[in-house]
Amino acid sequence: MNNSKPSFTSGRRWAISFDVGLRTALVLAVVVMVNYLGAKFYGRFYLSSQTRVQLSSRTLSVIHSITNQITVTVYYDKTDDWYPSIIALLNEYRSANPKISVKTVDYVRDAGEAQKIRRNTSSARPRTRPGHL
Repeated sequence: MNNSKPSFTSGRRWAISFDVGLRTALVLAVVVMVNYLGAKFYGRFYLSSQTRVQLSSRTLSVIHSITNQITVTVYYDKTDDWYPSIIALLNEYRSANPKISVKTVDYVRDAGEAQKIRRNTSSARPRTRPGHL
């Protein structure tokens, strides 16, 4: 008594494959739409009141008046207690004006990059007369 009947017919297999492909395409379309809307209608919300850094109106007016591209290089130890606060504040500046970019250099972990930054900035400093700061 060997009734070897296939569990899925070819029509049923085709219907399942079509359903999975359609659902995958729909999920991908929703993800693309959410990404597009997130880029067009950017808004920030904070989950905790303790992590919120709020800029004053005067600071925001100065940041909004910036027209040139500015790169802020943070030459700081990432394990220091103040590092997260500094980065949070700079991220607020960057979110207020896209012309501000932030680059971090941990002088403890990346000594080579720190030396390169130090050489570049020390040569760009204005010269002063001896005895004058």
